[in-house]
Amino acid sequence: HETKYILRRAFDHRLPSSSLTRAKHGFAVPVGEWFKAGLGLALEEMVDNGVLVDGKMVRRLLGEHRVCRRDNGHRLWLILFLEHWQRWWRSNS
Repeated sequence: HETKYILRRAFDHRLPSSSLTRAKHGFAVPVGEWFKAGLGLALEEMVDNGVLVDGKMVRRLLGEHRVCRRDNGHRLWLILFLEHWQRWWRSNS
């Protein structure tokens, strides 16, 4: 019941054993940093031209996030995708 048995056997002579035997681990996506830069501007523009999400509330969340008062990265990510999905839904209905 070893995970990725074939892959580990295929590379056992090329990779150190510490790499082959360690447990799986994830990686962090820097969503928070993205919203402090270009993605925040894109979200503002999208919300300003949208109807589903309250732009005033989004600007407040972005403001708090940009000055590091509160980490709203995941909330902003969800809002971005909600707005994007809503646009996609309207154009495909």
